[in-house]
Amino acid sequence: MGVVAAVRRWMTLNHEDRLSSAEAQSQSILKPLVGLPGVTAELNTNIKGHQPFGVFVSVDPDVVGFTNEDLVTKLRDGEPSIWTRVSLDAPVLEIHVFGLGDGQAELVGNAIADAVTG
Repeated sequence: MGVVAAVRRWMTLNHEDRLSSAEAQSQSILKPLVGLPGVTAELNTNIKGHQPFGVFVSVDPDVVGFTNEDLVTKLRDGEPSIWTRVSLDAPVLEIHVFGLGDGQAELVGNAIADAVTG
């Protein structure tokens, strides 16, 4: 019964709205990171699957003084705690917006900016 309901919901969902919302949240994460020395942040433009859009973030340890792995720890240990990880495929943090509530994307972007700027 649950599978039928899930398939029905997926087939009747307004995917344009879903994608638009995910892109807007991703842009909200990017906004405070643009122009920060030692930070590379770019929009993940993938729209396939259940985790569309998102943000790729990496830091230059020679500029910011810590690694991507250190950034993961800083975010996890911050208030509020933000859990992410370095990608298995590339030396970047892959941040997905799936499941974020109102205002939480801005919180994530600001937390990354604060971690970098001290």
